[in-house]
Amino acid sequence: MSKQIRTPRNSATSNTDVANPKSSILETLSIRDFLESFGIVQIVPEIRASSKGYPFITFITEDNKARNIYFAKTVADRYTVGTTFGKGFFDELIIVITETSEGEERIKLTERGTGMRVNAMDLL
Repeated sequence: MSKQIRTPRNSATSNTDVANPKSSILETLSIRDFLESFGIVQIVPEIRASSKGYPFITFITEDNKARNIYFAKTVADRYTVGTTFGKGFFDELIIVITETSEGEERIKLTERGTGMRVNAMDLL
């Protein structure tokens, strides 16, 4: 039996992203929940950058599709391109799924508690 891989959900009642008022937060996920929910099985353990210099991490799904997840603007300057990482790197990071004012869904990496609410269970 194959596992159901989910996609980001849309919500009519979303919160405004304090760090980016043009976006609405649809969902926050722990890194573990993101990996499991989106079928991520591998990660390129290096911070890389787009041609415009925006830092991202590449996540690879079980069907071998790469997905580059960018750091949110509020924390991007804290991460150096070319840095390799290992166990513990994601301890203070979460995934935030937002929707722009144009209706485009975005998935970003950010730090826990950075300009937004955090999941109450993450504090336990």
